[in-house]
Formats: sequence, C-alpha cells, structure tokens
Amino acid sequence: VTGTKKKRPGDLGGPRGRIISALDRKKAIELINIAMDSGARQEPACDEVGITPRTYQRWIKVLK
Repeated sequence: VTGTKKKRPGDLGGPRGRIISALDRKKAIELINIAMDSGARQEPACDEVGITPRTYQRWIKVLK
C-alpha cells in the first residue's frame, strides 16, 4: 500500500517489542512530560521518543 508510514525503531534503540530498561523508561516519560508541558500533544511527543501513546500510558499507570 502506498502512502503508509512504516514504524521506525525509535530512539530507545532496537526493534519493536524490545525490553526497555527502567532507567530508559523514566527518561522517556520525563522527556514526553516536558514536551507536553511545553504544549506538544502526546502522540507526536511519543513518536519522537519512539514509543506509542499506549505504551506511554501503560508506563505512567505502573508508576502510580
């Protein structure tokens, strides 16, 4: 199908479905929160880090 966007591996390294360390998760959450505090929407902020918004939501839920 033309015009579809391929998923990228992300800045956290490795392919999709990889295990991400707790330290990397905390850093990603911190970066996303900073971006959203500056006015960015959640989805584009997550895209920049290389995770899905759903992954971000799951990580936040675990931290509470």
